Amino acid sequence: MFMKNTLEAKMRTAFSLIFIVVLSVVGFIIFQMINQSFRSHSYQTLGHVVEANLDLLHNHLDNLDRFTNLIANDPDVQRAVGYRNRTQEIDYAIELGNQRLVHERLQQLTLVPYINNAYIIGESGHMLYSYKKNVRNQYNFYDAPWFREVIENEQFSDNYFTGFHPTDYLLHVQEKPTISIIRQIQNTFLFAPTDRSYLVYDIDLSAILLENTVDQDLNILINNGKEWVYLPDSLSLTNEELTAVDEALSEESIHTVIKASDGDGPELLVMSNAIEPTGWQMIGVKKMSSVVEFEWTLMTVILSVIIISAIIITIVSGMLSKSILVPMNHLMNNFNRISKGDYDVVFDKTSSEEIKELSESAETMVHNITSLTAHLVDEQKKVSEEQMRVLQNQINPHFLNNVLQSIKALAVNNESEKISELSTLLGKMLEYAVYQPYKKVPLKIECTYLAHYLAIQNIRFDTRMILDITLPNDYADVKIPKLLLQPLIENAILHGLSGQKTGHLTVLVEDEGEDLVIMMSDNGCGMSPEKLAKLKASINAIDHVETNDQSIGLANVYKRLRHEFGPKASLDIYSTEGVGTTIVLSIPNRLTDQLKEEEDACH
Repeated sequence: MFMKNTLEAKMRTAFSLIFIVVLSVVGFIIFQMINQSFRSHSYQTLGHVVEANLDLLHNHLDNLDRFTNLIANDPDVQRAVGYRNRTQEIDYAIELGNQRLVHERLQQLTLVPYINNAYIIGESGHMLYSYKKNVRNQYNFYDAPWFREVIENEQFSDNYFTGFHPTDYLLHVQEKPTISIIRQIQNTFLFAPTDRSYLVYDIDLSAILLENTVDQDLNILINNGKEWVYLPDSLSLTNEELTAVDEALSEESIHTVIKASDGDGPELLVMSNAIEPTGWQMIGVKKMSSVVEFEWTLMTVILSVIIISAIIITIVSGMLSKSILVPMNHLMNNFNRISKGDYDVVFDKTSSEEIKELSESAETMVHNITSLTAHLVDEQKKVSEEQMRVLQNQINPHFLNNVLQSIKALAVNNESEKISELSTLLGKMLEYAVYQPYKKVPLKIECTYLAHYLAIQNIRFDTRMILDITLPNDYADVKIPKLLLQPLIENAILHGLSGQKTGHLTVLVEDEGEDLVIMMSDNGCGMSPEKLAKLKASINAIDHVETNDQSIGLANVYKRLRHEFGPKASLDIYSTEGVGTTIVLSIPNRLTDQLKEEEDACH
């Protein structure tokens, strides 16, 4: 079942659509702002975590560097290491003293909980001294590829950080590989130039870095440019995601978002900073799955709000449209009754100023119609047929009905300014037309009425017709019958400028010796000579029953003109097809002066 094509249905639909569109746009903007804020918060959180771990690691590495320098440069340690390197037959009395001194130095490392093992490797490649005594005595570190790679590296100096390597040198081999820091021990006063001894620490980075217990999607990783040096036990990344992060790394710090390779997984937010003493990179990786979940939740909430608001708006718009259309429909019904000759109508009071003004004007119109009709019955012998036709034109209900239909159309589009302007103009026209309809008015007032009439037509038909009026001050107060010029401008719009969106009309009043001339011109389609001749003939005809509306209007003007100003008053038509039409009214000057004197005498 289809909804009826009523104005109420159109207004309700229009209001609902407008508000839903506005709500959708506002909801989209709010969604973008909140989502952007949430993403920014995620970026900031990841940045803070990376910075905090980086600062913590730098502090521990600085402490480790100080301990390493203290032990490696300690004279007792250097003396003990040099003695073992240069002596073939060890004096155990001396060695026991050296072991005691070195052990005292290595015991300082108890202050560093992330050092799992510490040991000194001599010239032979075997362990000389160790902290915690976990290293096998017979193990030759020169046979370990990871150790040999370090000492043969030309860039080896001070502290050198290895990658992950096996722990087969320990008494209890650990399945989990470890990383080590290697520092060369050398004293040119005690060692031969070829002596090589090393202080080695096995360290546990997980004991240094902050444990993530809040966001399970956030991971802190360390890469040395070749491999992952540190991966947390609670790693939430897949191998494919680790590979994607590794490929995105560069020597410089990065801040990027990596999309899932399969297109279904969550995006990865990646931040990295260099660990200055090591050349490694600390990488923070956050899965954006929580952000995606938040986006869906936020979108669900916004859509729910929009749907609920749409229902409320539909109800409210229906109530609003009824509040506007009920008095408008009542007013329309009353005018339809008036157009059918039923003047026994009552206009309800309303809170709308525009409709109230129309109702009051209509009531005045109905009252004047009733009064004028009674007066015409009593004075019909004194009133000519032309005057009766003028009265009918003045109070034409169809024109009022058409204007009200236009107001309804404007209400559908919520064009309140045009409704107000059209209502005001209509009220002025009604007041002018029905108040003292037989009274003569100054030319300037009649020209003002023409401007109001054209303004109404421009609003109704969405046109831009321009009216230029040239009225010298000497003739502004010349009295003419009311509504004498209105049929001229009406014909120009309906016939000369029909179908055009723009047009130009001019009214020129000037003195031509014995006559006062009023010229009305338009730049419309004009007429052919044959049509012009036919129009002139119909104007002069006595019976206009079978003539068209254009000739009836001009014939009425012509008869009223002659009835008021005598047989010397004239109406002439000049037209050129494709150029325009000009209508010239000629009034004897002596008659206008006489009318002015009579008017002054009455006052």
